[in-house]
Amino acid sequence: MVMENPTFHDVHSIFRSFQTDIDTVSIDDERIQIDQIKTDQKPKLIHVIPSNQYPYNVKMSKQRKLDLLR
Repeated sequence: MVMENPTFHDVHSIFRSFQTDIDTVSIDDERIQIDQIKTDQKPKLIHVIPSNQYPYNVKMSKQRKLDLLR
């Protein structure tokens, strides 16, 4: 799975409790940096918070949401 970094600590702990392998990806001013997601394996899950990201309160742009869905 892929998770944006930083994120809520509790979310990270929940996924870890299921022994999930987590790859963290940094955020920028538009949120998760899609180009940093490893392309050698398709992640089964990408955890993001599209609005009011914690702790920086950055909102994901519409274009970034569309790029992430692709």
